[in-house]
Amino acid sequence: MALLKKKKTKIKVALSKVYMTDSQKKKYGVCEHKHVNYNFLEKLCRYQQKFIKSQFKKEEDLKLDHNHSRDIHIKRLKTLVKAVKDLRQKNTDVEYQFKVLSTDHKELQDYHKELAEKHEDCLCKNEKILKDHHDITRAYMGLHHLGKEAKDFKVDIKKHQKMLPEYEFHQKHELLESGRVKHIYKIIPKKGNKK
Repeated sequence: MALLKKKKTKIKVALSKVYMTDSQKKKYGVCEHKHVNYNFLEKLCRYQQKFIKSQFKKEEDLKLDHNHSRDIHIKRLKTLVKAVKDLRQKNTDVEYQFKVLSTDHKELQDYHKELAEKHEDCLCKNEKILKDHHDITRAYMGLHHLGKEAKDFKVDIKKHQKMLPEYEFHQKHELLESGRVKHIYKIIPKKGNKK
């Protein structure tokens, strides 16, 4: 490969002539040759030093603000991370409690069904017991009235009770539609008793 020759290009700078008034020349310290004097250069350097110092101070202030805001953001981030951990822990606690409560709920539903069945059974048994109670009460009332009538006829029941042979005694009590009670008593001698 052939080495390429670099071409040097010449840049032509057009010097424009700036026309300044005498007041501007005094203000900027320009002499008659149109060059800035040393006094103005010194002022310019002092101004630049002040500007640079102020920029350094602003940079330091910005660094301090940046560090301060970074510290604040780090603290906020730590609190947020802690809050997220706490929320996750609470969430797992709530999920566990929900599982426990749902199993308890299922157990309570099963228990409730069992209790409802027992309740229905008890209601049926109570109806039978109540019916038996009414029958017993009617029988007692019938015997009581029979005993009163026997006393009214001056029959000594205790004396005759001792003399009775063994008999089979049946009684039946029916509630009629009219509201009255019909009493039926049957005394049947036992087969082994032939007196």
